[in-house]
Amino acid sequence: MLLHQDPYLVKNFYYPLPFAYLMAPLALLPQWPAFFLWLGVNLVLLFTLLRRRALHWLLYAPVLHQLSSGQIELVLWAMAQVLQTGWKSAMVGALITLKPQAALIYLPWHMIQWWRSDKRTFGWWLVFTALLWALPMLWQPKWLFHWLDAKPDVNVASASNSPGIFSLLSIAPFAWPLVALVGLGIFIWGQWQRKEVARACAVLGSPLGLFYSTMPLLDCAPARWMVPASLAAAGLSLWVKNFIPFASLPILVMLWHLKLKSQAD
Repeated sequence: MLLHQDPYLVKNFYYPLPFAYLMAPLALLPQWPAFFLWLGVNLVLLFTLLRRRALHWLLYAPVLHQLSSGQIELVLWAMAQVLQTGWKSAMVGALITLKPQAALIYLPWHMIQWWRSDKRTFGWWLVFTALLWALPMLWQPKWLFHWLDAKPDVNVASASNSPGIFSLLSIAPFAWPLVALVGLGIFIWGQWQRKEVARACAVLGSPLGLFYSTMPLLDCAPARWMVPASLAAAGLSLWVKNFIPFASLPILVMLWHLKLKSQAD
């Protein structure tokens, strides 16, 4: 971006164009200073939001991957944690759309809440999202088409690498119609539950993402459950050579909140 080149000529760049502009300032630094700066930002966000509980989550498999690879997942999680009502939350929600597969996990529950009880925030979110995606078209009118051409296709093979129910396609690709139907049902049902369950159902029912797409489940259930389960899932996935074990994480979140509900009743 700083050299006025098309980012979609760069191998493995799959993000929407506005994302490239937001991350471009890091390119002003050498690789390792930029990496450690980004690492620091992630740790500050984690400890600011979770305080002492952050220590319990440092060994959560998606967090380990985030801190070692410099992904964007933890920042998106932090942004989703502050979503409430008002134009500031709407702006944060718009920024989350710059990773569509993450937006599919984080935003539907909030969109339903905004629509039901705060249509002004919903309207602001629509405005900010439209501006964020449309403004780059003023100087790169075809960027959306370039992005769509560059990003990988969603198919049975790619869906089988997701950490939810679609991971079953790695051993039963012929079952995709049934898996898609069940996944859609889980996803829709979840959005009418409490926020943590909605996230778990979205992860379980989504055909997108990889194992680190379980980051949205951070702090949705006790770390004493989730951290060992995530490490076990990582080990089992290496052994069985698929991501089916990671489906245990959203299921654990759902079981935890089912337990809480039964205790409350």
